[in-house]
Parts: sequence; structure tokens; C-alpha cells
Amino acid sequence: MTNSNRFINIGLLAIIKIAGISTVIGIVPKLTEFASNSPQKLSGSTPKQLSVILEKISSQRWFKPTIQRHFVETGHSLVELITVVAIIGIIGLMVAPDIDTWKPNSRLTRAARDLFSNLQKARMGAVKDNLNVSLRFNATNAPGYYYFDTDPTGTDGAYDANEERINLADYESGIDFGTGSAVNSWSGGALVQQNVLTFTGRGSASSGSIYLSNENNDTCYGLTVVSSGSIKLRKYNGSAWE
Repeated sequence: MTNSNRFINIGLLAIIKIAGISTVIGIVPKLTEFASNSPQKLSGSTPKQLSVILEKISSQRWFKPTIQRHFVETGHSLVELITVVAIIGIIGLMVAPDIDTWKPNSRLTRAARDLFSNLQKARMGAVKDNLNVSLRFNATNAPGYYYFDTDPTGTDGAYDANEERINLADYESGIDFGTGSAVNSWSGGALVQQNVLTFTGRGSASSGSIYLSNENNDTCYGLTVVSSGSIKLRKYNGSAWE
């Protein structure tokens, strides 16, 4: 979505917010139609063009009577409305880039924490049932996926329909197996992605690391399992491991 589109969409939402939902309920379909049609017409719009479009909104036959009545009753004018909408839109333009960065990082954090929880789940399940439980990681197609290999030996390597599977695509924002901009692991060694981590009935495990990154390709998370079964979660913030 372009900055112009953000400006108008934020402005339209502000109109509904300011005027009150009960007041504008009759014009919501028209506002929705205007919003859905606007992005295709507003690409590359200049601030001057945007102000013209805001004027056009306020002069619509379906808009002006209802909104004007509300603002007359509450002691506000349409000029004040347009001014407030413009200010809110400008603020939206300022914070939009931060939101675009925040969302992929938030989703990456969630994916890493889910993987950490699933590694713990695999270990507890192995100890409880006294058998091997493996998490297998498939990066053949991007985004990849991983699943619980819970057959009696945990080594058949085949995904079965009754085995729990986590698709990284479900997190969106390009979440996938990857190391971001990191060049070394947290210990200074090479970055090596494991394709399987196995926990035994005694709680021990095969050692190795899994790395997750997002579409920004800078930050990443590394999850490391050691032979004792202990699991560590670390973050690479774009310049150093935390």
C-alpha cells in the first residue's frame, strides 16, 4: 500500500471515528466503496492532490448532509473535520514505515517462541511415553514447515497425516528458515541448519540449531538444542547476538 493510500484510508476511518458510528451508519457503504476504489486512483498522489480528494469526500451528496448535521449539532464545522482528518493522515504517514517494520519482527518473534515451545513439547512427550520424538524441518519449498515425527522410533523420516505439522507460511511476513544478516552463530561458529532434532525417552537429544528469519532479512532467531536436552533461544538483532 502506498503512502497516498494510507493517507486516505486513515482519513476515512477518522471521519467515522469523529462523527460517531451511529451518525454515519447510513453512509458506511458509500465510504467503503470510495475507500475500495481510491487506492487504484491515488497511487503517486501529491499532497495537493490528496487535499483535493479530501475536499471531494466532504462534498459528496451522500456525505455532506449527514456529517454536516452532526457537526452543526456538536458545534463543529466541516473545515474542522477536514483539518483533523488531514492531521491524522499526516501522522499515519509518519508512523506507517515503523508499522511495516514492526509487523514482520513481531511475527518472527511469535514463530520463534512457538518453535521453542514445540521443542519443549517434543522433549516432554518423549520422556512421558519413553520413546523418541523428533522435530523434522523441511525447507524444500519456501516457506518451509516442520512437524512432530512421533512413530515408535522417531526415525522413519516421513510425514504422516496424524502428525502435528506447523507451516511457517501461516505466520506471513516471509517467516522462513534463515539466518538474516548473521554471519556466525552466537558461539562464533558456522551457521548450520539442522533438518532434524530428536529427543529420547531419557530426555537427552541430538544437538543442533534451527534459525528463523523474516522478509526484512536482518534479524533472526537461533534455537539451539544440546545433548542434555536443554534448549536455548537467542536473537540476532541485525548487528549482534543477544
